[in-house]
Formats: sequence, C-alpha cells, structure tokens
Amino acid sequence: MKLINILRSHRALWQLLIVLLVGSIFGLTLGGWWAYENIPSVHYRAQIVWAKAFDVIKPQVETLPTSGETRASPIFSLLTPTMTLATTPTPRPLPATSSAVGRINVPTANPILVAPLPSPTAYPKEYLLAGFRYEKQYFNNCGPTTLAMTLSYWGWAGNQFDPMTVLRPNQDDKNVSPEEFQRFLQTIGFASIVRVNGDALTLERFIAAGYPVIIEKGLTCEADEERCSGWVGHYSLIIGYNGKSFTLQDSFRGAGIKLSYREVLDNWRAFNYTYVVVFPDAEQHRTKVLSLLGRAADQEQNYQDALARAQAETANNQWSAAAFAWFNVGTNLTYLGDYPNAALAYDQARNAGLSPHLLWYQFGLFRAYYEAGRYADVEHLASYAIDSAHLTGVEEDYYWRGKAREALGQREQALSDYHSALNANPTFQPAGKALTALGEVP
Repeated sequence: MKLINILRSHRALWQLLIVLLVGSIFGLTLGGWWAYENIPSVHYRAQIVWAKAFDVIKPQVETLPTSGETRASPIFSLLTPTMTLATTPTPRPLPATSSAVGRINVPTANPILVAPLPSPTAYPKEYLLAGFRYEKQYFNNCGPTTLAMTLSYWGWAGNQFDPMTVLRPNQDDKNVSPEEFQRFLQTIGFASIVRVNGDALTLERFIAAGYPVIIEKGLTCEADEERCSGWVGHYSLIIGYNGKSFTLQDSFRGAGIKLSYREVLDNWRAFNYTYVVVFPDAEQHRTKVLSLLGRAADQEQNYQDALARAQAETANNQWSAAAFAWFNVGTNLTYLGDYPNAALAYDQARNAGLSPHLLWYQFGLFRAYYEAGRYADVEHLASYAIDSAHLTGVEEDYYWRGKAREALGQREQALSDYHSALNANPTFQPAGKALTALGEVP
C-alpha cells in the first residue's frame, strides 16, 4: 500500500521518466538508422553482422556449384583446353537496351574507319596525366566515385554523390555497369566508349593521347582492410605509366598508387579486360577516341579478338585462375550470339571454381543459359548470387531469375522477382517491361 501511495504521489515524475525513456529509445533508433544510412563504416559493420546471422540461418558456399550438380551434360576437360566450337554462328550483338543483356555501342555519325595504330615506340616512355580531384569512395560506391574523378579531369564540378543518386538509388546495389555510366554521361554532356580486350598498350596509347581510362577489375581484400571482405568487383582510373607500373586514382585504396603491369592485367582479366574512355561529347573527341581504338573501333571485331585471347588464355593460364579465362570465353561467345557454346564455356568456368560474387557484376552466363533453354540453371545460379548478396541490391540477378521462372511457368514467383528488381533499383527498365508484358503494373 505504501508503494502504491508513493507511486501515486510521484505520478508526474514517473510519467516524465517514461517519456524520457521512450524518447531515448526513439532517439537511439533514429540515430542508429541515420548512422546506418550515412556513415560508411557503420553501414558496413551492420551488413557484416547481418551477413553472419544470415550465414547461420542459411550457410553460403564460397564457389558456385559445378555444372554436374545442376545439369548432367558433356563438359570440356581442362586437360584438353582447345575448345571445339560448333559451326560458326552469324555474329549477333545483344540488344542495346539494358545492362542486363550485354554491352552497348556509342552511336557514331559516320561509319567506323579503322586506321593503323602508331607504333608503341611513338609514345613517351612514361606519361602522367594531372588535374584530377581525388575522392575517397562512400560505402560500395567505387563506380560513381571513379566516374566523378574522371569527369573532374575534364573540368566537371560535381562529386560522387551526383552520379550516385542516379546510378545507385539503393546504396546496397552492388553493381554499376559501364552501360549505366554511358546513360548518365549523356545527361551531362559527356560521352564514353566501352570496349573489352584491353591491354597494357591500350592504356599507354590513351594516356599518352590525354585520355584517362577506367578499368573494371577484380579486387581481393586484405585481411585487415576496412570495409572490405573477400573478392569483389572494382573500378580504378588509370592516369599514368612508366613502362613497369601504372599510376591509378583508386577510390578505395588511395590517390596516385602504383601497380605493376602484371598486377593490373591479372586483376583486369576477371572482367574480360573491360575499359571505359570518357570524353566531352564533341565530334573531335569522338573521332580521336575511335582512331585510338584501332581494330576495337568495330565492336564486333573487338569481341572476336577478345574471344581468341580468352581461348588462348585457357590453355596457358597466364597470371590468373582458369575460371576467369573460361568465363571470358563464355562472355565473348554470348555477345557473338553463340549461346550453346557460351553455355559450355560457362560450365568450364564453374568447374574451375567461380565465386558467386562474380554474378553480382556480370550476367552473360544467365543470358547464355536462358537462350540455350537451361532455365533451371538460371534460376538456381541466380538464387546463389542473390543469397550471397544478403540484402536486396542486385536487380539484374532478380530479373534473370524472374525470366527463368516465367519460362518454367512459375508466374507468381516471376512477378515477385521482377518487383524485387524494381525495389532494388526503380530505374531498372527490363523488369518494368517484363511486368508490363505480363499485364502487371510496374
């Protein structure tokens, strides 16, 4: 009774304490959410905690299942690296509508005329471009940051958050493609050329002509590296060379860092030696860049040359795991329209050991399997990629799983995947078109 009387006599005090307690909880929750959304280190640590919890509930594998686990089909032996192709297909570039289906061309006003390239001896032995504004990347934001640094060379005043709001409206999106770069650049008066099969001479040639080069490559995180875990895809900006090493503006590891030619090429292989040259959208720049491309100015020829290189690398396995070389064979065959052989090459890549993370960034495997009628493989492997991402943020993987499920007659599951793709990136047009085709509102 005394306790009740005490509580009654101090009712106002208790009410105040309750209000303060609720306010504190609300403030901590709000503050925690703000920190998660705006402080990269907090966001990364929260993701690590979630990933560990997710792995306990649903343990993940470090490599994709081999082709024998998902489909009983003949495969090529890595001990016999010469790939026997079917009859040579009619080259058929992929549609130019989406990063989910392949590379796109930059329109040119005139037919491409391939002029002989100057001899490498015509270039300076070393060269370093200047005038860049370095930026340390926000969480998972190497693409927009690298693009902003490249544009700063051309006098652009923006920073990484300008392209980020367009290219990555969902900050957990793990991939920004070179094609997405192109679409953003067109809105601000710039253009770009995207090609594969780059090499050391390609980088030297463009740098000596005054054009920095963005390369898409793999990055293996150091054991004690902040906000980094395992193998991931990454963009770096090449701004100089000296015959032994390249100078990079790297949004993650620092400004003006130097990497040997071998290390650059080794990591570059994981993305078929893809490179992007950005320039003001003016005819004199476009003409100059096309002349510097040489044979690669013709994009179909570029992929044929890339295919020959990738096939050779499956035999000598220089500088990198066979998985990447076989994956590149599949990617180049996919672009050229030979889906059955592309699917077999991707099988080889999986059998050599392929990280699920690669399917956060490259989607030719899904296209090849889908066009070859291997819908169950598309669904299975897209699920691996989605699960390994932990959080929604790989719209292309949801899209391809939806395509496979639609082909398998699983309409409701397909609709769910298309909506998930749009939740991850509301600007992702292929998912919206897929929903419209099924009579649904995106």
